Amino acid sequence: TGGELTVSTYDLTVNTTFNVNDGANLLLHADSGQSVSSPNFVSGSTVTFNDTSGTNPIPNWGYHHFTMNASGATYQTVNTETLNIAGNMTLTAGTVDNVTNAEAINVTGDVAMDNARTDMGDATWTVSGNWDHQDIADLNPDLSTLEMNGTSKTLAGGTVNTERLNDLTIDGT
Repeated sequence: TGGELTVSTYDLTVNTTFNVNDGANLLLHADSGQSVSSPNFVSGSTVTFNDTSGTNPIPNWGYHHFTMNASGATYQTVNTETLNIAGNMTLTAGTVDNVTNAEAINVTGDVAMDNARTDMGDATWTVSGNWDHQDIADLNPDLSTLEMNGTSKTLAGGTVNTERLNDLTIDGT
């Protein structure tokens, strides 16, 4: 339990499933050459994408907590793959591109956007927790729908036109 595996300047190849346990953080740099197939993110685990340049895919691995701290990099959803996050989605730096492939994004926990830019695409984002985009530099809602379906949700957004949502559905309390 706990600990961090950082993959940055060396190649990591895993040919079988491996577990990222509760309290552990798998810190990845997509441009470092790692080839990881099917990690199992145990409840309480985190994956952090930490590149500084380029456009990189967000593999659909079924995350628990998902963090993007990728100043200068763009992360892109993968075509025909819904992105599922069973915990929180925290975007602290970099750009999320969901406009290119416009895939559904499901987050069971909270979403916090403090990054440079998020392009939501023509897709549905389903969030069961809180939504906070008040500190994002540029939120592009495109033709997206944000569905908030949990209980006791909070929606915190910006006040300028560049931080507005396209379509919002609130279901629950």
